[in-house]
Amino acid sequence: MGVTLEGEDGVGISKDTIVYVRLRKKNWREMSPDLFLAEKGKNLQKARGKLPSSLPSMPSIKVRDVDAGFIDYPWDIIKNNRAELEKDCGTFTTGRKKQGQVLDGVHMLNPQGVFLGKNATVKPGCVLDAGQGSIYIGNDVEIMHNAVIIGPAYVGDGSVVLTGARLRKGSNVGEGCKVGGEISNSILHSYSNKQHDGFIGDSYLGSWVNIGAGTVTSNLKNTYGTVKVRLSKGKKLVDTGMMFLGSVIDDHTKIGINSSLDAGTHISCHCNVAGRSLIPKYLPPFTWLTDQGQQVYNMRKAFIVASTAMARRGKAMSAAEEELYRRLFARTSSERKGMKKVTPPLQ
Repeated sequence: MGVTLEGEDGVGISKDTIVYVRLRKKNWREMSPDLFLAEKGKNLQKARGKLPSSLPSMPSIKVRDVDAGFIDYPWDIIKNNRAELEKDCGTFTTGRKKQGQVLDGVHMLNPQGVFLGKNATVKPGCVLDAGQGSIYIGNDVEIMHNAVIIGPAYVGDGSVVLTGARLRKGSNVGEGCKVGGEISNSILHSYSNKQHDGFIGDSYLGSWVNIGAGTVTSNLKNTYGTVKVRLSKGKKLVDTGMMFLGSVIDDHTKIGINSSLDAGTHISCHCNVAGRSLIPKYLPPFTWLTDQGQQVYNMRKAFIVASTAMARRGKAMSAAEEELYRRLFARTSSERKGMKKVTPPLQ
């Protein structure tokens, strides 16, 4: 957008939405955030009359049209993932010296498009193809034997790409992840695992998600129509306008082995999914799903499981995080109405 910190007071607008506000300190302190929440886009010009008269600079504030993208739904991130990933990886790799170790027997296409961070290792038999997009491999990453990575792709610090893994275009793997099988145009946030065979495509996974062996996400309808998603229980399906869309899986959710997720599946946080039947298109937070149906996942047990998983990586759930999840559990109680309560054994 070409916006700098220094300059005259101004407001940036894109599609009738405020993108940025730049005001001098003395003026900003006089303003109420409610003004910007209540007034959108170019209506801000009309709102100037509501500003305190003690702000001499405000009559001359400039409203500027800017080109900016917006994320309204999770699938907007997936839609833009590959293009944005290429921009980021291209920036990360340009002019930077490779620091990792590439062992004999590794095949690299367009080596100048590949960046290896400190202590990263790529083992024999691997193929790194940056011919159509850059590849960024962070610090302390291990790329094990015979893995294939096709750019644009990103592998965050401390992650492991397991033997035989296939990371296709748009694979965006956060720090501390362990990934295997096939991944395509998908985002995995930090400390999520998909270690085994199976397919994750055009999907968005939060942190601390675990995907069991053999699990697959459908990302294309047999009719080749656009994929629809349900954002919460009882709400109408939202047409994403996308032909290719997999699943959205929220933080601390575990998916059991050989699970099948339909295109456009949305599974909320702290869910535990097991069984062999097709998973519903939407699961509310704290749901325990088996072939016997949906049950309420005991919050205390869910926190114990989450804390155990985090402790294995030297992490701990903060009080703020726990409070956030407690409030979410309370606010979504109506979505679990009618479910039986289940308290899994503490093993």
